[in-house]
Amino acid sequence: MRSVVLPALVLGMLVSTAACGGEAHTTVPALGSPAGSPSTPAADAEKAIRTTLDGYAAAIEQAMKRKSGDPLLPYATEAWAQKAAASYRSYLWSKKKTIIGPSKVASAVPSVTGDTATIDACLDSGHAFVVPMGTTSVGNGAAAVGRWRETVKFVNSDGVWKIDDITNTGASC
Repeated sequence: MRSVVLPALVLGMLVSTAACGGEAHTTVPALGSPAGSPSTPAADAEKAIRTTLDGYAAAIEQAMKRKSGDPLLPYATEAWAQKAAASYRSYLWSKKKTIIGPSKVASAVPSVTGDTATIDACLDSGHAFVVPMGTTSVGNGAAAVGRWRETVKFVNSDGVWKIDDITNTGASC
């Protein structure tokens, strides 16, 4: 699956994280299944979470093309989709820039606690570039995005996992 995942630092997405309220964490090992399918066991939750993350990554490319956060709504809370779009507007679109090229999750360690989850993800965007808007290929002056570590927070509402927060940790991976 081709996807574009934008680094939060590049887009200025510095957001706060929520405390876990003392509940026990379940670390889940493998990833992959349909977002939106009701799931309570940790393995099913982890699969749905990864599918949501992959869908969000693919939707970012559409958000960039449309200059709107609407393509993110199936995978993100409305509040996060609006915040992401505002960040794109401020840090890219207002400067007539966009990002092209694929990114993928190189590694991710999910942790599920009730109706919340967190993934500490290493995102590889070595083939994604910041370019002038309207550009369809990488040329002179394109800036590679690179590899970075992000913390992605999810919430589950009625069996549907959605991204509620993405924070760039400032670390490469």
